[in-house]
Amino acid sequence: MQDDPSISYYALSWQNETIRKDTAVVADFCSSYAMTDPFEDFAECHNLYLNHNAIFKAWAQNNDIMRQKYNFFANLY
Repeated sequence: MQDDPSISYYALSWQNETIRKDTAVVADFCSSYAMTDPFEDFAECHNLYLNHNAIFKAWAQNNDIMRQKYNFFANLY
């Protein structure tokens, strides 16, 4: 679905459902499990935002991709 806002989230680190962007680095993900596919990336960061927001916010201060992911969830709420 083209108007799904999560598409912009997935595009931060993923080329498609199975391939991470060549530019993606470990620090762009909130966990190693989040690196397995874009849907787990979304779920893991969503969990981090809801349950460990201060940690996510600190990581976002040092990494542009994490900042964009943090802001995605901040804009949802």
